[in-house]
Formats: sequence, C-alpha cells, structure tokens
Amino acid sequence: MAGRSLKGQLAFVSTGLLSILNLLATIGGIAGIVIICALEHAPSSIGWLLIVVGGFTVASGLIGIFTSNRRGCFTWQAVLLMFALVGLISASLVIFFKPTLVLQRMNLKISESSARKIMKFQAAIFFIVFCIDVSVLSLFYEWLQCNHTLFCIHLFLLISHNSKHVQTLLP
Repeated sequence: MAGRSLKGQLAFVSTGLLSILNLLATIGGIAGIVIICALEHAPSSIGWLLIVVGGFTVASGLIGIFTSNRRGCFTWQAVLLMFALVGLISASLVIFFKPTLVLQRMNLKISESSARKIMKFQAAIFFIVFCIDVSVLSLFYEWLQCNHTLFCIHLFLLISHNSKHVQTLLP
C-alpha cells in the first residue's frame, strides 16, 4: 500500500469497506426472511412483500460481495440496491407506524403481543439495513469516482506517452 497514491489508497479501503457492509446487508436480508418464515404458516401478501424485500437485499449484498474488485457488475447491484432501499424504508415505516394493520393481514403462528414485538424488531433490522445500504450506495459512488479518475489519469498518460512516440516517427 506504500506505493499507492491517496486516491488509490482510498479506493482500496473503500473496496474492503464495501465488502464488509454488503456482508452485513446480506445477513440483515436473510434475518428478515427468516423472521417472516418463523412467524407465518403460509406467508400472506404482506409476508411475501417482506420476503421480496429481503430477497432484493440479499441479492444486492451478494453481488456486492462477489464483485467488489470488478467494475462490470455494479449496474446490477445498483439496480437491486435501489429496489432494496425503497422496500426497506417502506417496510420499516409501515411496520413502525401501522403495526396492527400489518399483524391483521398476516397468518400468525404465535400470539399477537409477541408477534408485535418481533415485527418491531424486524422493522428495526430493516431500518439498520437501510442505513447500511445507503452507506453502500455512497461508498459505491465514491469508489466509482476514484477508479474513474485513476482510469482517466492512466489513459491520459498512455495517450501522451504514445503521442511522443508517434511524433518521433513523423518527419
């Protein structure tokens, strides 16, 4: 790391941080899916929506973990991340502000009072994962900017180096 510039070191650190945050988001998405499967006999429409939100979160996190050193697959991660962000904030706000409506529409295996506590816990998990995904999105943008800047500098140096060779060949 001693031979890297400041932007190179920043890109290296942000890549590692992106991998860790994507892993945490993946774990949070899996936790959301497990909680719904533990609460309901057969998932209701609300249950399926929460499972889909968890699925988008898991998918964007896994893509982020496995492609943190490559540039090509970040478009898919960004699309899934945007869907996950909208779903996570919507789900957490609905569960926090309308818990009785959510619980009425679910096929619960347990009592309503304990289900209410578990759903508030799930809303907290979704909100924490939302905050993690927002930081992933901001680091993702910063990482792309650093790599884009380094790529442009490298391309400029390559072009200027080749143009000197071309000038020596011309009469």
